[in-house]
Amino acid sequence: FVFIAVLLAFGCFALWDTSQLRAEASTVRWEPYRPADDATGADAGRASFEGDAATGAPSFASLRATNPEVIAWLDVYGTNIDYPVTQAESNMKYINTDAMGAYSAAGSLFLDSGSDAAFLDFTSIIYGHHMEGDVFFGGLGRFSDSAYLEEHRYGRLYADGRWQGLEAVAFVHADAYDKAVYRTGDLPRQDRDAYLQTLYARALHVRGNKWPDGVADGRLVLLSTCSPGATNGRDILVCVLSNTVVPDPFAATAAASGAGTSADADSANRQQGAGGTGGAWSLISLICVVLSVIAAVTGAAIRLLARRQGAGSPGQADRQEQTSGGQATDKQTPPGPRRERERDGGQPRERAFVVWVVAVVFGLATLVVWLVFDDVTLPMTLINSGTPLIVAMTVVQAALHLLHARLQKRADRSTPNPRSS
Repeated sequence: FVFIAVLLAFGCFALWDTSQLRAEASTVRWEPYRPADDATGADAGRASFEGDAATGAPSFASLRATNPEVIAWLDVYGTNIDYPVTQAESNMKYINTDAMGAYSAAGSLFLDSGSDAAFLDFTSIIYGHHMEGDVFFGGLGRFSDSAYLEEHRYGRLYADGRWQGLEAVAFVHADAYDKAVYRTGDLPRQDRDAYLQTLYARALHVRGNKWPDGVADGRLVLLSTCSPGATNGRDILVCVLSNTVVPDPFAATAAASGAGTSADADSANRQQGAGGTGGAWSLISLICVVLSVIAAVTGAAIRLLARRQGAGSPGQADRQEQTSGGQATDKQTPPGPRRERERDGGQPRERAFVVWVVAVVFGLATLVVWLVFDDVTLPMTLINSGTPLIVAMTVVQAALHLLHARLQKRADRSTPNPRSS
């Protein structure tokens, strides 16, 4: 039991640590710092930071005041990609540093140190960790589906004091050390066509099977993350940057449905959580479920062991004894109090079995309820909407196990030990 308790504690800590990591990278945490947007179209969305100092409200300006290396904001419509972008002298810094400048294993989205902070180069590369739950660039692999790329083709980038439009045009799978792909800076015009041909050759698909007209004279933004299918594999979403900001088509859909979010239905479900838990799973609920399962399994093992031991013991009604002459004689159990005790012990034993079955059913039901209410891919909290029900079911199961033990003890007392006769 000590070993099981240690494993349980370690598992709970691991889940808590993973949940904290996701919470650090959650879009909910960073949303208050998103730059304001006042309009759409060319040169749109110039943010006003007036009053931030007076109100103390979070803003992009306050975020930059905390960490001047925050240089942009990336928003891909209909996905969970909605984060600040940082840039440092070394690409290693923001692998384990968040946008506040604090240590975080989740890191931050960051622009390649060789790219222009105002995104004026022909190619600009933004890196981010591939994390579960579509956190950071964890959902970038979804663009490997051409239909998903077509549906989520638009986004926006805030840089140099204004929002600019993004349009995804290709999904590329490349090696992390492929220098022909990972090129930054303002490429000379004569090198751009060759670079576009390289990207096209490595692309899983390109929208319309061709580059948009005039792309060689424009600007590209590459979103890069690890590919889960290969050690050095990288998934890259190629976007064209322009001055025209397309309105978020998912915002209108969300407003009409009352969802109040720009994410698509799949992302909205992940934000809300399974069973309406409010976007978090409960640690207390998980502990209750684990204890319920342990109690059910342990109870079953004890009953099975007791049954096997009982089957291997001498008969309770009749047994043979050796006489002094060495001949076996049958000693019959005479009628009387002993027989009555055996009959009386049957009823508590049957009741104990019924109570045990009900306790096991409650344990399985607790597990089912937990699966309905909790999703461990979401952030963790101590309690959620399903916790009171799960705790109540666990308490009932514990009471049933205690009642079962009491009835079983009474039945054992009512049944005489054949070796003591």
